[in-house]
Amino acid sequence: MRTAGTVPEPFPGLVIGYAYLWADEQDRGIEEGRKDRPSAIVAAVQSQDGVSKVAVMAITHVDPGPDGGVEIPSKD
Repeated sequence: MRTAGTVPEPFPGLVIGYAYLWADEQDRGIEEGRKDRPSAIVAAVQSQDGVSKVAVMAITHVDPGPDGGVEIPSKD
């Protein structure tokens, strides 16, 4: 577990562990993600009071279907 002093500043592209709530889980009435999953920060802003707010997308090997997704290119 990280302590507050070792948490990096958020930036787009940073991969984090996040208890992501999938849409089908939400549809079943679940309110919180069940476990930390790899997720990528896609936007990060800092408010005037110094609070960071981020938007994340889950990283998965499953086809996102008609709702779409963003492919992470290989390093090649």
